[in-house]
Amino acid sequence: MRMVSFVPATLVLGGEGSGRGRYAVSLLRDQAAATVAVPSPEEASPDRDPSAGWPDSWTVTGTNDLSRTILRARHPVLVDDLTAWVALLLDRADAWSDPERALAAVTDAADELVTVCLGVPFDVVLLSTDVGSIPLPRNETRRKLQRTVAEANRLIGAALPHVVLVTGGRALDLSDSPRVR
Repeated sequence: MRMVSFVPATLVLGGEGSGRGRYAVSLLRDQAAATVAVPSPEEASPDRDPSAGWPDSWTVTGTNDLSRTILRARHPVLVDDLTAWVALLLDRADAWSDPERALAAVTDAADELVTVCLGVPFDVVLLSTDVGSIPLPRNETRRKLQRTVAEANRLIGAALPHVVLVTGGRALDLSDSPRVR
């Protein structure tokens, strides 16, 4: 019996303008086909962003079910980005005003996402905002979103084999760093 070698997933973190998107695309640059999954309340395909830098041969799809989209892709996937996914989770769970429900929703969904990413036989690159380096917003809703994204990043980053922080024009591989669970 032939063993299938699963390719590990990568979480790419960075702030606005850090180059995190370009770095994430570079990880899949050699792929003739890839899916760019854009978390969205509507499953319609979003407009192609020419500044994103992904090849025209890649398929861009909106999704409100990230795990299912990855499973259906059958080739590498770039998720752009987890902040929108967390907002969808909070909406779906009606958890904007309930921190416990928000944590439960994000924990369950992050566990499922990690399981899917580690179980598919192709690359999955998850792009997210490194909210830890951003001051807390004054707006309560944005503050809740920022905290919940930070928790999702922590859960996913601790579980995936590869994590890269893009900052100051550099990509810092954190994969061998101690994990905080």
